[in-house]
Formats: sequence, C-alpha cells, structure tokens
Amino acid sequence: MNQGFENRSRFKKPPLLHGYTFRPEQARMAGCQSKLLSIRIEINNICNFRCKYCYHKDHEYEKDEIEFIVLQGIIDQAYDLGAGSVVISGGEPLLYPKFQELICFINNKKMIPVVLTNGLLVTNDVASYLYEKNVSVIAKLDSLRPSVQDYCAGLSGAYIEIQAGLHNLIQAGFTQLNNPELLRMGISVVCNRMNVDEVEEIWHFCRRHNIFPDIRILKPVGMAKKYLSNYYLDNESIKRCKTKMLTIDREHYGFDWLPYTPVFACSCFYPSCSLYVTVDGNVRPCPIVRFDENRSFFKNGLYPYNVFHRNLKDIYSSEIFCYARNVEKYLEGKCSDCLFLEECIGCRGNAYNIGIEQGLDPYQAFRMECLQCFK
Repeated sequence: MNQGFENRSRFKKPPLLHGYTFRPEQARMAGCQSKLLSIRIEINNICNFRCKYCYHKDHEYEKDEIEFIVLQGIIDQAYDLGAGSVVISGGEPLLYPKFQELICFINNKKMIPVVLTNGLLVTNDVASYLYEKNVSVIAKLDSLRPSVQDYCAGLSGAYIEIQAGLHNLIQAGFTQLNNPELLRMGISVVCNRMNVDEVEEIWHFCRRHNIFPDIRILKPVGMAKKYLSNYYLDNESIKRCKTKMLTIDREHYGFDWLPYTPVFACSCFYPSCSLYVTVDGNVRPCPIVRFDENRSFFKNGLYPYNVFHRNLKDIYSSEIFCYARNVEKYLEGKCSDCLFLEECIGCRGNAYNIGIEQGLDPYQAFRMECLQCFK
C-alpha cells in the first residue's frame, strides 16, 4: 500500500468542504494554540427519518431542542475561541423553528454555517436560501438502490425525497466551482456491507459534480448496535474500498490522499480543533467520543462539561479536553510511531468506544491505537 507514496507530490490535494474539513496543518496549529476552527451543535432531537445507524439512542436526550437565545450564546462563545464555522446537526436541523434566524445569526458574524440534512425538506426555495446565505450543505445518500436507502433511513419513500433534495441543491448552484480547493456541497454516505459496492459510482458522481464525498465507515455506536450489527465492514473490506477510491482519484482526477485516515480523502483531527455539543448541552471532543456517558467524569451526579451550566471556554480549558486536543502526544500501539502521524491520528472515536468496551478508563481508551486502520 505504500507503493507510490514517494511520488505523491505530483498529485493535487483533494478539495475540502468549506467550514467542515481542514488540512492537518490547520488543525494541528489550532490545537497548539487552543483555538477552535469550528463547533458542531445538535440544535434539536427531532427527525423525520429513523436512520438505522443514527448516533442517537432511543430516549437518550431530555430536550427536544436548544432555545435560540442559548444557541446564540454558545456560538458567541465559540466565536471568541476562534471558531470560523458552525456545523448544525440534529435531529433534522430544518425542523428547527428558528432555523432561518439561526443561519442569519451565524452569517452576520461572518462565520460559515454548515448544515447536515437528510434532504427531505430541501425544496427549491430552501436550497436557494441556503446558497444565498453562504451555507455549506451535507446531504444524505446511502444508496442508489431505493430499497437499501429506504431501509437505512427507516422511511418508505426516502430515496425519492433524497434525490429531489439533491437535485434542488445542484439547481441552486451548490456545485458551481468558485474555488477549486473549497466545495460547498457534500454527500454523506455511511459505508457498510449493504452499500460498499456502490461507493465507486457515488464517488465518481461527487468528483464530476464538485461535491465532497463524505464517506464514513459504519461504527458500532448508537442505533447501529441495535439494527446493523451484521453490516460492519472488516478491515480487509475497508482497505479494498479505500484503495479503490484512491486509485480512482489518482487516475481520473489527479488527487492523492492518505488511505489510512478515518474519513476518505480527508484527515480527521476533530478533537484537535473542534467541539461537539449535544442537544442536552453536553460537550464532547467529537460526536462518538461520549465522555458524557462515562460516570467517572460525573460530579454530584452530573456531567460537568455542559454549556447550560458552564462557560465553553472553561470546558475547553479543562484537563480532559486539553488532553483530547493533544492526544497525538500520548498515542499508543501502532498509532504512536506511525510514519503518517502528521496527517492522521486514527479514529479516536473507534479507539475510545472499543477501549471502553474492554474496560479501559477514558484516558486509556482515547489514546489507544485505532483498530480500524489497516496499515
């Protein structure tokens, strides 16, 4: 797999999704300076899909949504910490009552709004509004086969609605290329045994239309543990899929990237430069590193890193979050002496969740080697 890495300089770096992904050097520098590049917030817990791999669990959250005035405060605090973008997730963000007001608030602060949507509510008017407000959008597309897409989404007819939403985004101008290094539209694919054979076709579609292919490997968290435990990919399947996409990028599009990173064609230094806030206000280093579910962090029965009870700056400066954004100093196993450490720290979510299941404490779990890496 290392063959050809000595010639990487003759290729271009693949484009990023504006406000959502960052170069490794950007993320590392932000971590060293204790500066945020972005913050991701679950603004609601209401959704019109029932995705089989959703990070949420049945009856997990107490709140349906975060009040708009509270959201403004969180974003203000993130802005003061250096964040240049706000990633809006849910639930389905477009169901939030003050969604447009939220977009305007972020836009007025000269921050980049990034919306993660299933596409069901992306009408022509919505797509045009998002385009005019400088929003980056990631829409869902798990399969080109209606039966598979509907099953993954947990909703009959989801495939038709998703295709309509994607069409509306493209018609609104999201695939027009103003900056070849920064795209404004992404397609989210949760890669598993049901759809791994479709990734190549989706990849070509994305590259030809200036769309960021946000392909993630199905992980054993949330609803996936209940519904999709038979559909996880083994490391050999992950290797075949990633190396195939890398070959396609080199041969057809002139891009080169490290195939060992958790996200296809993109490094993931999320804990180094970002924070994740749940609809209950709990703060995590990334969506699937659930410190808020580990009782060892609790004080007086409460998770202390919560934006409803504590300033975001104080949370970001706390011991565990300092440790998280500097985890590359403490990595163990094959991650500790990896030749590509400047480009990849493995999937900390994969490491953490497996480590916790093995009985490790949160610090040990967070720094253990990423077992999903096939290097």
